[in-house]
Amino acid sequence: VWQQYLAWVSVAVALASIAGILVCYIDPFAAGSGIPEIKCYLNGIEHFPSVVGLKTLLAKAVGIVFSVSAGLPCGKEGPMIHSGAIIGAVVAGFRIDRNIKPYVYTQEVRDLVAAGASAGVSAAFGAPLGSVLFAIEEGSSHMNPQIMLLSCIGLDVDTAFRGLRRGGPRVKDFLDRESASSGAEGQEMEMRKIFHDHVGPFSSHALTGPSGWRVPVSFGRFSNMDYHIQEFALFGLMAVCGGLLGGLFNCLNKRLTLWRQRHIGGRGHKRFLEVLLVTFVVSSFDFLVVALCSDSPLTLEDLPPTMELYWNLGAKAMKNLFHGQENYHWGFLLLFAVKNFCFACWNYGTGVPSGLFIPSLLTGAAFGRLVGQLVAVLRDLDTNGNSPFSFVAQPGTYALIGACSMLAGTARITISL
Repeated sequence: VWQQYLAWVSVAVALASIAGILVCYIDPFAAGSGIPEIKCYLNGIEHFPSVVGLKTLLAKAVGIVFSVSAGLPCGKEGPMIHSGAIIGAVVAGFRIDRNIKPYVYTQEVRDLVAAGASAGVSAAFGAPLGSVLFAIEEGSSHMNPQIMLLSCIGLDVDTAFRGLRRGGPRVKDFLDRESASSGAEGQEMEMRKIFHDHVGPFSSHALTGPSGWRVPVSFGRFSNMDYHIQEFALFGLMAVCGGLLGGLFNCLNKRLTLWRQRHIGGRGHKRFLEVLLVTFVVSSFDFLVVALCSDSPLTLEDLPPTMELYWNLGAKAMKNLFHGQENYHWGFLLLFAVKNFCFACWNYGTGVPSGLFIPSLLTGAAFGRLVGQLVAVLRDLDTNGNSPFSFVAQPGTYALIGACSMLAGTARITISL
């Protein structure tokens, strides 16, 4: 077990150190999600033009791969939005249409940065309409039809290329696998029928594959979303709690950020050592909780569902909380929610690229799942149906409400959520 622990922590620290080097010694603007910086840029604060520079794009795009792979409580969605905004600024710098119409450079840059941020949201979540709403709600303070048009064009192109990237290899792999298993090479019509039954319509002249819910960050589909009207009161109470927790998160993170500014600084050895310390503590906690509570050898396949949450962070853990049919251990689920809240607050602002969407959603989903399981217990106790309250929603539905509430409270996102 201790050999596994040393390997686990060593790999995590090594991966995080690469992300830390890119931020602490190469480009400090690559730290965090980049969304606050883009908001400032779109609203007229242009004192730091390198926020939308190519060096920041390189450090952000490469660093987020290593910070997420290190197991830190962060998501790649915010950095993808920042990267899309940088690409928009780079395109604006070419001044392609200066010979077509009068070119107002500052206005064009802001419009294209907003469009790039929208494309980043669409690339991260596969939500074209939500990306436009995000640009309206969180991006520019002066939204106009031109920005909406640019955003729509950007997300349409993003959706098309995402389908091209994910569709072609998937079609080929499916046909090769079915052909090898059935031993019926050359039976094109049969393969087309099999593909149509499993995936959808297929044309030999089309390279694009199915889009829609097949997106990079997918939390799965809910087979049962039923709820009783009386449960709206409980949903509203969960929303209030999510807003309060989000406000607490922002308050604590603000104080921690001010302390970092005074004692650590924006770059250098101190900030890099903080990255290593945070990674060591987070990876050690996740491993030791599972190791101390498991008698069998530590393999992911043999872990109980609650313990898998500590090792399956991110979208996979979200899917388990939304769609898992088994009951999670109350104590360890609460511990998971609290530790994710604390570690995400500590990690956000360190010298690595890190997004806040997935940690906020995961924290809220864990708290919501706890409420859902409690409601399920109360529903099972009422065998005679004498209770004046009717609870119909599944625990996964409560996890969804908790995730949305926590993200809305933390990032103050409403209509685009």
